[in-house]
Parts: sequence; structure tokens; C-alpha cells
Amino acid sequence: MRFLKTLAIWLHIIPPPPLDGESAEFWAEKYYGNTSEKEKNIAKRFIEILSCQVNVSIDYCTPRSRFQRDLKMYDLESVEVILSVEVEFQISIKEKDAKAMVVIDDMIQYLTHTAEPDGSGNVASRRATLSR
Repeated sequence: MRFLKTLAIWLHIIPPPPLDGESAEFWAEKYYGNTSEKEKNIAKRFIEILSCQVNVSIDYCTPRSRFQRDLKMYDLESVEVILSVEVEFQISIKEKDAKAMVVIDDMIQYLTHTAEPDGSGNVASRRATLSR
């Protein structure tokens, strides 16, 4: 029975169980536990955004999960995730940077290097650093 439910979720026939903060925290600890606290916090916040916007269970996500191929994200969903990330982290993501992000870790690394330690993004000063 559990196999059929998992298959139905994977095929997007039924929605995955709702995400709670503890499971996002567990995911971040599992994959980013040996990194900085900033990166772990960013990973937690991003996986929360991703699971809500795309309606995917974090059980199926790894840092190497590809947005379009593995998570079956459409172009519109990608735009919604980018917009949510920009609002959450108070940054602006250039279109060429967004297109270069293929896997979850690409986005987390980008946010780690773009967002300020408190999680906000000082867009003006960071853009100059990234364009070099």
C-alpha cells in the first residue's frame, strides 16, 4: 500500500504530505550539516520554498536533484520559485544566473554567496562582486 501511495505522489496524482519546519530542518542537517550555519539555514529556507511552490515532498529531493528532469518543474514553476526566493532573501537574480541553475545545490550555493549572513541580500554590493 505504501508503494502505491509513493507512486501516486511521484506521478503527481495526489499531493505529497505537507512540509513542516522540522522536516526541512532535518533535510538541511542531513545534506548541509557539515557546512556553515549560514549555508544550512539557506538550504532549509530554500527547500521550504521549493516544496511549497512545486508541491514536491522533500523526501524526493537531494542537492543533486535537477529542477526540470527530477522534480518535473515547468517553466512557470521555475519562475514562481525564483520570485519567491527573491522575496524571501531580498535579492534580485539575473536571468542568466537563473538559467545556469540546474540542480538544487546550484541555487543554494548561489544564495550562500549572494545573501548576507542575516539572510537578506544587499543587491547593489553583491551584484558588483558576482559580475567580476
